[in-house]
Amino acid sequence: MQLSTAVNSYPAHYCYELELRDGTVLDVRPICSEDEPLLARFHFTLSDESVYRRYFGFLNIESRIRHERLTRLCCIDYRHEMAFIALTQGEVVPVTRERSPGAIVGVARLIESEPGIAEVATVISDAFPVSRNRRFADAPPGRFR
Repeated sequence: MQLSTAVNSYPAHYCYELELRDGTVLDVRPICSEDEPLLARFHFTLSDESVYRRYFGFLNIESRIRHERLTRLCCIDYRHEMAFIALTQGEVVPVTRERSPGAIVGVARLIESEPGIAEVATVISDAFPVSRNRRFADAPPGRFR
């Protein structure tokens, strides 16, 4: 397996909007290096139980938001590893009419363990209502075969 060096171009064709049952719209897209600050903030929304369920052990917040670790998680090759983030839609800035970045509410990661087989892991923010979680957690594997 090759090292993740983020040499492949950004797969913008995987960006989409996901409308939840309650009408909430999330932006779902592959992660990129510029998402490091958003990913750091996301880790503050995870309970100890969520961290344990995702990583099968306890990782303190200091180790989870360490720059070197976040860089490795955000800079992927998009070929052997893919990570999707679900973000709330940010506010529109009146002056520029551009949308500010939303907050990450979920991460789904697929890592190729051998050709044609990938390990899948998801983690959803504890601040995001449980009734909404299932739809994002189920979306990536079926969508990206």
